[in-house]
Amino acid sequence: RLANPAIYIPLGVVLVMALGRRYWWAALILAVVTSLIIEAGQTMLDERVASPIDVVMNVLGALAGIACAMALGGPRVRRP
Repeated sequence: RLANPAIYIPLGVVLVMALGRRYWWAALILAVVTSLIIEAGQTMLDERVASPIDVVMNVLGALAGIACAMALGGPRVRRP
């Protein structure tokens, strides 16, 4: 279960870098949606088991990545 947050930490960082610090909340929403889609896809595979705990762990990993990007000073969206 610790691998899930480890995978989502870079996702959180990349999303903040792509969207800008002002839209950190959008990065979080995208991470939640990504996790839900992946877990939903696992319900179609016999060898995989979808778990709500995995979604929570994924989102916590993404939050850690978002926090890192914010602390490290990700790009800011400039006003015109």
